[in-house]
Amino acid sequence: MNHAQKQNLRFAAVLAGYALFAFILLWALWQTRRIWPPFFVSFIIALALTPVVDRLETRGWPRWLATAGVYLFLFAALGALLFVLVPMVGGQVAQIAADMRAKYHLDEAGDISRTMQHQIRVFGREHSIPAFVLAPALEQAKNSANLLTAGLETFGMFLAGMVPNLIWVVLVPIVAFYALIDYHRIFAKILLLVPRSSRDEVRNVATEVSSVFSNYLRGLGFICLLDTIATIGVLLLFAPTRPYAAALGLIAGIFYAVPYLGAFLSTALISLVALTADGGSLGMMLGVTASMLALHQLFFDQVLAPRILGGHVGLHPILSIIALMAGDALFGIGGMLLAVPVAASIQIVILHLIPRLRKRIEVKMQPEAPEIPDTLDARDTGKVTVIAGEGVVTTPGTRSSGATSGAAAKEPGESVPASSSS
Repeated sequence: MNHAQKQNLRFAAVLAGYALFAFILLWALWQTRRIWPPFFVSFIIALALTPVVDRLETRGWPRWLATAGVYLFLFAALGALLFVLVPMVGGQVAQIAADMRAKYHLDEAGDISRTMQHQIRVFGREHSIPAFVLAPALEQAKNSANLLTAGLETFGMFLAGMVPNLIWVVLVPIVAFYALIDYHRIFAKILLLVPRSSRDEVRNVATEVSSVFSNYLRGLGFICLLDTIATIGVLLLFAPTRPYAAALGLIAGIFYAVPYLGAFLSTALISLVALTADGGSLGMMLGVTASMLALHQLFFDQVLAPRILGGHVGLHPILSIIALMAGDALFGIGGMLLAVPVAASIQIVILHLIPRLRKRIEVKMQPEAPEIPDTLDARDTGKVTVIAGEGVVTTPGTRSSGATSGAAAKEPGESVPASSSS
């Protein structure tokens, strides 16, 4: 066996060893998959708070003191928020329950069915709805008590299933605290596994990814605040929901942190209040429900949230919507929560692998569209301007890369005529 064959055999053995190690590692991770979610959440929190702790550390704070200070500030802010809001929200929720019991005598389950049937008949008479249209709704109203009981039982089972996860409340903050303190040490150990020539690039990518998660949390908090304000504003327009606008708006804003499902749950709760509160009716419930659907599912979900969240993490609104849908299809609610920052992180990696994609292209429309240059220099970070109809490509501040074959190289900022395509 010659030297080349020995090298090939050694390479194959090393490759097989790495493959076996990867297989054993993935198998072990899969077998212990139930214990990893809280650690994953902890490192996401640490990743999001690292830029803040780093900024304090550059100002002379010890790392442990900066981490403790950030934790103390977050817990103090959360405690103050709960101290102010919990009594107000609790009082309004208790008032909603008292009004419902007083108005509909809800001490007996049968009264719920009779009340709903009466509301449906009144709505049908007021709007001249045919009986055959109201019949299915009346049939469902007869079973409303059973449906309510079944729903409460299901919710109770859900809460019972969440009891084992209560350890997260203690485990996640502790793990995130130690991950924040030793974040750079952990990352330095991981960098030792990367070839020396690629370490700077990997470090830059990791820095950008950590800022993505921090910006995403800040953007999510901002969009939840906007949703709270907008919901309160809409509820103040309707008499039945006006007394409870603050509590319902706050609940809607908190729920909106869970994409799609949170807005659906808050809309269902608000619709129930519009139906059962003093002055409420089926028609009022339909009006409030339509307003909430337009506000959450149309304006916030499709317009505002993708633009704000995508803008904070550098992701196009279309890609934000695709990421949310893909996260829901692959991993459910948890996937939707992390879809946007994960997609932005993938975009960062792709942009580092293909630098030419960082180039901005501006198109000025004219009667005829020219041929867009098919070769862009990866080192060129200037702005490409395409003037449709005139076939002119300019790259301000850099040497022209040549729009198409046959185009002569010009000085920086000069126009380069592109060859017309027949």
